[in-house]
Amino acid sequence: MPPSTLPSQVIDLLTQMIDDAVTTVDADGGRILLLERESGTFTRQIERDFDSTALEAPPDVKATLHAWRRRIIEREEVLTIHDLPAARRITSPAQGQPVPPVYRSLLGIPICARGKVLGLLELAGRRPGKFTGRETTSLKLVGREMGLIFELAKQGWESRITADRFRLLNDTTQSLSSCTLAEDIFGTLSQGVRSIYADGLCLVIIVDRSRGILRTVLRASPEGSEQTDGPAFDITPAYDPILTRQELMVARDLATAARCPHEKVLSGEGCRTSISIPIAAGDHVLGILAIGNPQPVVHETGDIDLLLTMAHHAAVALMNARVHATLQQKAKKYRALIEDAPEAILLIDVTSGAIVESNSESRSLTGYDRHELIGQPIVSLVPSDSQSALRDALRSTERGTEVTTVEIGFVLKDGTLIDAEIRLRAVSLEGGGLAEAAVRDVSRQRRAARDMRRRLEDLTVLNTISETLARSGSLDHMLRSVLDNALQLAGFDAGGIFLLDEATSQERLMCWAGVASALAEGPDFRDWGHAIGRYLGETAGALIVEELAKDQRFAHSPIAKQGYRSFLALPLRISQRNLGSLWMASRSLREVKGRTVSLLSHVVRHLALAIDEFHAIENLRRSEADSRLLFESGIQAVAIVNADGSIVRVNSRFEQLTGQRAGEIVGRVNLRGILGCQLLPKTPVPEGAGNARAAPMHYDISVPDNDGEERWLDVAISGLPEGDQYLVSILDVTDRKRAQIALARENEELRQQVQDLERFNRFSIGRERRIHELKARIDELEGRLPQQERQRRKESR
Repeated sequence: MPPSTLPSQVIDLLTQMIDDAVTTVDADGGRILLLERESGTFTRQIERDFDSTALEAPPDVKATLHAWRRRIIEREEVLTIHDLPAARRITSPAQGQPVPPVYRSLLGIPICARGKVLGLLELAGRRPGKFTGRETTSLKLVGREMGLIFELAKQGWESRITADRFRLLNDTTQSLSSCTLAEDIFGTLSQGVRSIYADGLCLVIIVDRSRGILRTVLRASPEGSEQTDGPAFDITPAYDPILTRQELMVARDLATAARCPHEKVLSGEGCRTSISIPIAAGDHVLGILAIGNPQPVVHETGDIDLLLTMAHHAAVALMNARVHATLQQKAKKYRALIEDAPEAILLIDVTSGAIVESNSESRSLTGYDRHELIGQPIVSLVPSDSQSALRDALRSTERGTEVTTVEIGFVLKDGTLIDAEIRLRAVSLEGGGLAEAAVRDVSRQRRAARDMRRRLEDLTVLNTISETLARSGSLDHMLRSVLDNALQLAGFDAGGIFLLDEATSQERLMCWAGVASALAEGPDFRDWGHAIGRYLGETAGALIVEELAKDQRFAHSPIAKQGYRSFLALPLRISQRNLGSLWMASRSLREVKGRTVSLLSHVVRHLALAIDEFHAIENLRRSEADSRLLFESGIQAVAIVNADGSIVRVNSRFEQLTGQRAGEIVGRVNLRGILGCQLLPKTPVPEGAGNARAAPMHYDISVPDNDGEERWLDVAISGLPEGDQYLVSILDVTDRKRAQIALARENEELRQQVQDLERFNRFSIGRERRIHELKARIDELEGRLPQQERQRRKESR
């Protein structure tokens, strides 16, 4: 029966049943297939999140599925495919098309009615071995219920009897699903039975396996219903078909064929025929629904299916009621334990993640009342980016009894986000489970830890700065390192260090970060550095500007024009002497705290001492030109020569370069005689070379080495303060020259390639232009032809 011929309420009901089945086994999709018995084929009816192309594309998959479905029809039982290897050989889709899902696990449930199989409910999963749980067996009753619905629809949905049967099933099912007390469940079940057999006697019997008895809990007759605690029957082998195999027991003449004790009770009440139906959910038989009639009754298959369906729903409702009662009982015990606990405790339903109980401390912590917490998902109390971690922790409680601890953000009722430590512990219950969540506010400890980490980071930066000040041999390197670490320490975006040039009494920007070099080296920055020095000289302390645009002194400064908003500057002072300033800026508004200023003041105080010491060392180096340490520290070969070229002193690098020891050449030979006449010009040193402030004169010299290969040397000649001696520095730049030659060769090759490409482009463009002109000429000539001739030429083309 195609879906188009089914009433909308039937389609809605079947769709909801598929959704429930998919949820029960955590499938990825489901659908109903009906069997066409004449052709032996299956037709698709209703699909939910199911992609048929994922199964029906390869022929071998079709054959496998067809054989599997036939086994379900023949055996009338639930079957599973744990892995479908053929599904992995589905060809990839065309480019731009979505990749179809590949189903690896399948679960088939027969849809039965009136003793025959109408089709099957097919559930699919993308993971191999997905359907292995015991809950799959309970779906067989779902298939029977679907078969009943199809049969009712097939009989003619508009007929009064069929419509009444459907309403009876629907009303009874909804009533049972809302019952939480066993008495209400039994009463609802008896009402459904009385709607089918109005003049019969109904007994609801519950199994007590621990005592080995069956106990009658409800007796419903045409005169009315009553709850009862008896009679009780011993479990005899006669009950095995019902209690073990879940089979129906039909007695057509109770006077001669009463096998079970309850049938004898029905016979004593004047019943001649009876039917006994197991109240079962999955593998669990909870009781027996016994119906006796004073007149012979032929039980129709549709009525039996209705009774089986109602009995199944009654069993499920009874199990839920027991779980509910157990939860209430456990909740009372735990409420007494956790209500007065000194920490916040929440009880969580592991399956749904909802809060089922809370204590007074949890309400004080979160700010929610009890009725606001109960039923709320626990994940709603944590930020969205942390919800998956909390769900994983909840799921882990299902696998053991160990305590799972998560440190996570926790949102209070007023929106405040605190740092919380949540300890989760499983609490096992019959038919379900709870997790106990102990929530502790650790914001203070977290803040203390963050403060400790921040102090440690600050101390690390300060230690780095101290090591730089102690070990750096270069002023530029020292200033750059201190600036970078100071920016990291304060969290600013840009900064720089101005040093006062004593000769010009002007501040010079020695190093900077976060500012373009062209701007930093411009006149605006020089004037601005002088202004900063003047302000710092007047205040003799830190200069803090939290909003540059609102400060008239700095509203038009170069930093403000670059979009920086907050500013901080500290003087570099020593013994009331101003050496310069350290400044930093931020593009966002920054509240400069006293702790930051204190740390930076410590940095600039030590930096000023280091700069002053560095200046002292530089002066010492100038006055002690013959210092061996300074002479030997360079990476270049160095020689001090007189004006006539005689060697006065050489360093070890010079000895390595020439291969001669200092004792063999100092005062004995001329520099030109050692290195070759082409190394130094034969003409005297130019005028002014003896001036120590004059720029060094550089020469690029090419000489052969001991192996005969060409070697390039960079020779620099500068005058010494004495005026009659010169410093000659020689650096081997062979590797650099060779790299330059290789680079020039590559550039020449690239230039040739570019010229070839340009010639090819000019040829291609000329050819395209000539083709275009020829086509235009052809179009012009064809335009002069008659209309018929133009049409003929067009058709011929």
